[in-house]
Amino acid sequence: MSQHFARSENNVSNLPVTNDSLNTNARNLDWERLLLLTAMKTFAIFSIVCIALCIATSADQVFTHDGRTLVGEVSFGPNGDVMVAGQTLKNSGVLRITLDARVSKPGLSDVSFKLYQGNWDQLPDFNKLTIDKSGRMSTNRLDLSPLGLDSARRVINLKQGDTLDRWSAPPVEGRPFSISAIVEASGDGVLIAQGGNSGGFALYLQNGHLQFVTRINRELTIARDEEPFPLNRPVNVVAELRRDLNLVLSIDGREVAKIESPGMLLHRPAEGLSVGFDQRPSLVGQYRNDHHFQGDIKELQLRVMGTGLVYTGKLNITEAGDYTFKLSANTTAQLEIDGDLIKPDGKLKLTRGVHKLRLIYAQLTMADNVATKEYMTLEWFGPGVPKQALTVAPHPQI
Repeated sequence: MSQHFARSENNVSNLPVTNDSLNTNARNLDWERLLLLTAMKTFAIFSIVCIALCIATSADQVFTHDGRTLVGEVSFGPNGDVMVAGQTLKNSGVLRITLDARVSKPGLSDVSFKLYQGNWDQLPDFNKLTIDKSGRMSTNRLDLSPLGLDSARRVINLKQGDTLDRWSAPPVEGRPFSISAIVEASGDGVLIAQGGNSGGFALYLQNGHLQFVTRINRELTIARDEEPFPLNRPVNVVAELRRDLNLVLSIDGREVAKIESPGMLLHRPAEGLSVGFDQRPSLVGQYRNDHHFQGDIKELQLRVMGTGLVYTGKLNITEAGDYTFKLSANTTAQLEIDGDLIKPDGKLKLTRGVHKLRLIYAQLTMADNVATKEYMTLEWFGPGVPKQALTVAPHPQI
């Protein structure tokens, strides 16, 4: 039997109710509730983000579309501008913001270093040089441990007859070095030697020919000039163990011998240094015991290649204000914060947050006959920070 019912636009109560329609209505109701809950959650998250953007937030780094990286505490204005490190940036110019936890303790963190070797008359652009070594410091302080021990006395002028014991001699181990001399020879003999038959180097005349040799693990490597050495007149001599591991001899500005070395000297030669002869008990080169130089050594300089260190780290500031930095070193040193060069006794206004610190320590070329000890100290003080050091005595690095 078919059911009949009257249509009414204003009254739907006459519509028949079936199980299918009840199920459909229930599903619709569940779907509407789900949409409502999703909308409420989305609104809540959006509200939290908006509130967070309107208050000051501790920021680590702000990256811009033009390639800059700004470090410091970030705050956001209602129009979307980003304020960091004393600058206001339009939202459209910001590429990415990395937020970090609020700074809880002032000082350094994440300290690392890069080491460079070279002979520089003035401070080089280290960004353009090849890195010889890099690592992280084992403490959140700056120290000179990457240099190794006793490397300050790297340029020394010597005279005929000088002797130095092992630890007074220049630190030639693990480094390129050069010997330059003006000599007037009347015969054979040793110009300079450091070490013995287990390790070291020597520059000498033998059978009328100039030779520069190294001993590494007792292995002898010889760079020899095949032409007879000029006698009875002043001659400029240069002998080098270069960073490309070549032994090179030059006479009066002309390269006369070159040979590959098996490496740098592994250790400080145990038997010390002598000028005009090779002090015993053992000998570096293959020459006779009566090997004193026959002639006059007018000038002689030994130069160990210098080292430059570039430290980077985060400087944590817990209270905005004026901070003073006092930098002192036995050689050229330079401090930068957020890319700004700081004078050795300079002041800088810093915002609360994290700032980039960069410090350069560079051994420049200068003659020094006095064995001065390496040192570098960096002190600072400011709001909430009593005068204290950011440097420390050397520690092992990783």
